[in-house]
Amino acid sequence: MRIGSSAECEIRLPADPYLSRRHCSVSFVENELTIVDLRSSHGTMVNGTLLQAGPWTLQDGDQIMVGQTELTVVVRP
Repeated sequence: MRIGSSAECEIRLPADPYLSRRHCSVSFVENELTIVDLRSSHGTMVNGTLLQAGPWTLQDGDQIMVGQTELTVVVRP
């Protein structure tokens, strides 16, 4: 599922001026929730750490910062 300002994103946040059209992507593969930055202009942060190359495994309670928007990961069994 993609997060961004574009209408093609599954999670669309058009009011954030620092959000790229396709900012990042969240996936659930092999029982792991992961996030990867899609070469956004301002980067994607998880718990205050800027994502570098490759996916980052997300945990319940993690804080994701995209543009000026903060999202909290909630994992339910």
